[in-house]
Order: sequence, then structure tokens, then C-alpha cells
Amino acid sequence: PLEFLSLTNAPVLHPILELTAGGFLTFKDWDNLRKTCKTLKRACDEKTTYEATIENDGNGTTIIPLFKWGMASKSDHRLYISLPNGGHNNVSRSFKWKGNTTGETLWYKIRFCPKRMMVHCGDYTFSKPGSDNTKRDRRRADWEAGFNVRVPDLGDLSPEQIVNVGEKTPYGTCFDCSAPNSDRARSRIDLRGTPFAVASRFVNAGYAAKGSWNYHHDDQSVDLTGGGYCGMTVSSDFSGHFDDHPGTWSLRLKLLQS
Repeated sequence: PLEFLSLTNAPVLHPILELTAGGFLTFKDWDNLRKTCKTLKRACDEKTTYEATIENDGNGTTIIPLFKWGMASKSDHRLYISLPNGGHNNVSRSFKWKGNTTGETLWYKIRFCPKRMMVHCGDYTFSKPGSDNTKRDRRRADWEAGFNVRVPDLGDLSPEQIVNVGEKTPYGTCFDCSAPNSDRARSRIDLRGTPFAVASRFVNAGYAAKGSWNYHHDDQSVDLTGGGYCGMTVSSDFSGHFDDHPGTWSLRLKLLQS
């Protein structure tokens, strides 16, 4: 029975718990602990949830809950969209990228700026490598210089992220360097379960580039192919040179229309 669970010589768990003289946790103590845990969970939820006010194309505003991370102050936290279909439904890939690297990046949350409605495609905080990864051919020494690239625009107080392009691929992109007009890299965006859809269009970039982009589910999901020698498929909202770039604010979203 719970009333005979001994906590003799155990550390004090929380000031709200008052143990009986014999060092036993009574039913009253367990009830206090349950209430304390609920209070702590509610406090944690409040600290990791940010309610963003987003303009809805002239139809007023919409309140969208976002995941808040890095809360040292109100000004330096980072906001993320949690992806209900995270993992292989939100994946970016490189195929035989420079240095003969094949890489797969799985995404579970994506960095988001509600004011600009833009995703930072190179914030890898809530991503992980997939199983379809091979290391760069280290004999290709001519490719090695410059492959450790610092991710830009993460914010002064954000943890620095340095990636090998190809081993990590920006969200909503695919890179291929296997042959002219090849499009063997495959990527997918899947925002189903969120109130967002993809507003960006896509382009092929690079040398002898080829690729495709097919929108589904009211623009909430996009299947991408891309490649070349070397080539890629990227968002047309990216204004710089994406070749060997670890990603930046470059994918535009919109609210899903009901």
C-alpha cells in the first residue's frame, strides 16, 4: 500500500510535501505531490508556448501557438512550428553532393518568424540525421576546405551551429551532384496538422540543374526532386547563392484558409 512507502533517509522532494513523523508518504502527501506536478507542468507549458498574432490576409488576426525555446529574456527566444508529421514526412536530402556525400536530415520542429511568415531552413536544433547517410569521401581533399560552414542569421544569443553541407541539408531543399540533369535527391515538406501552408514557389539552381515540385493537401505538403552537376531545388524566396549554403530565412508560409 502507498501509505507504507518508506522515505527514510530520502532527500526532500519539494517543500510542499510534509512527511509524517515515521518517514512515510501518506495518501495526503501523494495528493499534494500530484497537485504540485500539475502546477509544474502548467508552468512549463506556459514557458514553452508563445501565442503569435498573425494577420490573416485582411480578415483580421489569428492567434497561433508556437513552441518557444531559449527563454533568457523576452527578446531572445526562438519560435518553432512543431511538426505533427515530423521525421520521414519532413525530410531534406543530398545525393552525392560535393565530396560524394549522401545525407538525409529529418525535421521535427522548424524555426519560424511570425512577423515575416518565414522559416529558417538552416536551424538544425530540432532535426536529426536519417539512416540514409554516408560520410564524405575524405580522399577528395580538394573539396574539404570550406565544408564546415557556420549557419547565418540564427541570432546573437542562439547556440552556434556549424554544419557540413551535404551531411545536413536545409529544410525544403534537395541537392544532387551526380550527373548533368540528374534529379536523384528527394525531399518533402509536410505541414499537415498545423495551421500553415507553403506560400513559396521553387526553382532549380546550379549547373545542368533539373528538378520538380508538386503541391498537395491545399499546399500543406510539397514533394521535391532536384539535382544536376551540381544542382539543387530551392525556394525562390532565397535571395543569395544556395550552393554550399547551410540555409537561412528562405521558405515563406501562409495561413491555411478554412
